[in-house]
Amino acid sequence: MTYNYTYIKLSVYNTQYVNTVQFTINTNNQQLSNNPTHKLEHNSIYTPFINHVLEDAYTNSTSNAVSIIVTGESNGSLKAEFYTNLPLLTGRENLIKIPNKVEYAIRRLLGKKVLKVIHPDIDVAVELCLLFLSQLTSTYFGFKDGSNKEGWKSLRAEYLRELLRYENDTYKKVREALETKLFDGPIIECDYYAERWEKCYYFRLGSNYMGKGISTYKLTTSEVKDLNLKNKQRLYKEASTNTIAQNLFLIYNMIHLPTEEEVICFSKKLVKEDFITKKGKKLTFLNKHPKSYFNNPGERSFVEDNIEIYNYLTRDGLMIPRIGNNNSGGRVTDSFTLMPSYIRNMLKIEGKSIVDVDYSCLHPNLAISLYGGSTKYLTHQKVAEETGIDLSVIKKEHLSFFNKHPEQMKDSPLFTYYKEKEPKMMNNIIDEKYRSKRRHRTTSGKMMKKEVEIVTDVIKVLSNEGIQVGYVYDALFCKPEHAERVKEVMDVQVKNNGVMTNAKITYPQVY
Repeated sequence: MTYNYTYIKLSVYNTQYVNTVQFTINTNNQQLSNNPTHKLEHNSIYTPFINHVLEDAYTNSTSNAVSIIVTGESNGSLKAEFYTNLPLLTGRENLIKIPNKVEYAIRRLLGKKVLKVIHPDIDVAVELCLLFLSQLTSTYFGFKDGSNKEGWKSLRAEYLRELLRYENDTYKKVREALETKLFDGPIIECDYYAERWEKCYYFRLGSNYMGKGISTYKLTTSEVKDLNLKNKQRLYKEASTNTIAQNLFLIYNMIHLPTEEEVICFSKKLVKEDFITKKGKKLTFLNKHPKSYFNNPGERSFVEDNIEIYNYLTRDGLMIPRIGNNNSGGRVTDSFTLMPSYIRNMLKIEGKSIVDVDYSCLHPNLAISLYGGSTKYLTHQKVAEETGIDLSVIKKEHLSFFNKHPEQMKDSPLFTYYKEKEPKMMNNIIDEKYRSKRRHRTTSGKMMKKEVEIVTDVIKVLSNEGIQVGYVYDALFCKPEHAERVKEVMDVQVKNNGVMTNAKITYPQVY
């Protein structure tokens, strides 16, 4: 018998909390499993009821209709949503995130003549353009925090053609329409520079649309809804073949997300304590002030921006994990890797606060392993003590030192230390940077690839033991009772891969 999977998402409306929900699923009044009645219950009062998923198997027969009966106590309304072959993290498949102002520009400024080149139905043409532009929405956050002020994002032509494959040349028609020079400039710009295996085209929003905010748009045309769903299915299929992403699918339905009110409350507590983020920025409330109100806005992490990112990543469902290309070593990105770290620390797994387990000084030790170094178990503290440089400076420099161009490396306070302590390693790294087609970026790609291999080996072992973990590149998060075992496996696997370092357990500040 053939089975497919159906996922049920329970959503609470007009309230933040619900105590108990019980629901029964049947097809034609026939029992589907030995336990057709399912009950989700929280032991603590006012626990957020968010992102619970029931996964069950149903016969792949169109004659069977699934009915859902939901009962429970709540001071708001409860709704059950039905998904086939896609899990909760995809959210409602007809919703996309788009940059503000672009819908108006497409409908009112491009003109029917331009749109009808894309598709004879104007609404379909508009939504094809919006589906393309949804791929540039994430650049808003880099623009706001200054990490990507120019707003460029690489988008492979192969991916865009598949995304917009209504007809074979639809992608080209959409791109050209969005590049139309309007009175305030085009909606998008392209650098039209690509190198095989090295660089694909970079796109960005036009200056009149960059940094203007994000809106949720509900697709209405069957043609574009179908394209969007097919794209999610492709991404899901790709992720399902990846060990790290497979593990993430299993843990997503165990995770409790904090409400926005809880994030605000915790942020106020941290601000009072002069909290500094992992990126060395002071947590600050804007309190309706412009950023120019502060003397050093570049050295601050603003709560309102962080909440905006958090909502973008979680409000309409979690991201399907994305598998990186060779440039990123195959790193996986999802809603949690992209989330502000202090908000991520508020996550709970089955009601328990998470524990972080991460490698100490991993990338310097990776460089030593990959490029013929001799030091073992290098630490940030050791480098700080031997150089007399402040520990915080060492940690910050280690984040980027090995990724830099050789001339930039010379300007780093770490250059002299590594040139004296690890001359063979440094010569190998610099020589490769000049010889490789990818230039100085080849080093970071190799190091991240090795990082992914190590973490993949760790997750394979843990998954076989029934332990699911959250993933943040070279760190994992888990339930408190699993922390010691996760550390043990991480310590063994990193050494099995020839890298001499250890993992450490961190208990994040609880809100």
